[in-house]
Amino acid sequence: MTRDDIIRMARHAGMFKLFNDPNAPDALIGESIEQFANLVAKHEREACAKVCECFNSEPVSHATVAAEIRKRGDEK
Repeated sequence: MTRDDIIRMARHAGMFKLFNDPNAPDALIGESIEQFANLVAKHEREACAKVCECFNSEPVSHATVAAEIRKRGDEK
């Protein structure tokens, strides 16, 4: 994950105050922090899934492992 990825996700989550944005809310709230954490987790799960797709191990297929990693994000 790059610095730009993190900044993009923080902005998407509403954490503009960290970046001196004049249109930012007055304070960071738990909701924006939680949304940011969820975005980071989703990004990391996808990165793991992509790595798993590169392997073809037995007895579990790489597609099965990748699908299981991605599914973890849907369990909330």
